Amino acid sequence: MGPAGEVLPGITASGWYVAATWVLTGERKDGRVNPENSLFGDGYGALEFVARLERLSFASAATPAVPNSPLVMIPAPNADHVTTVGLAWYLNRYLKINASAVFESISDPERSPVAHDGRIPTAVVQFQAVL
Repeated sequence: MGPAGEVLPGITASGWYVAATWVLTGERKDGRVNPENSLFGDGYGALEFVARLERLSFASAATPAVPNSPLVMIPAPNADHVTTVGLAWYLNRYLKINASAVFESISDPERSPVAHDGRIPTAVVQFQAVL
C-alpha cells in the first residue's frame, strides 16, 4: 500500500535449479551411498561427484499507474546465478565429508555483497555423521 492508500506494483520472482550426482566408485545410490570398501576396513570408501545449477530472479510487475512519490520505491530487477560442484567422500556407512566450490554471480553488481563485479566464489567443507 502506498502513502495515499494506492496499490503499489507487485513483485515477481522466478527460479529454477537442476542437480546431478554420480558415484565415481560404482556403488549403487539408494537415498545414500553405502561404501563397499570402508576406509577403516579394506578400502578407501566411496566418492560421489555432485553438481548443481540454479537461478533466482526478482522484478517488479509492470503497472501503468505507479505513484510519483519519494516514499514509493520501485525495486529494480536483479538475479542470482549459482554453480556448485563438489565431491562427497563416504568414509564408511556412518561418516561423510563434503567439499564444494560455489560460484555465484549477481546480475546487478552494485546491489551485491561484492560491489566490484558481483561475483562471489566460496569454498565449503562439511562433516556429517549418522547417529
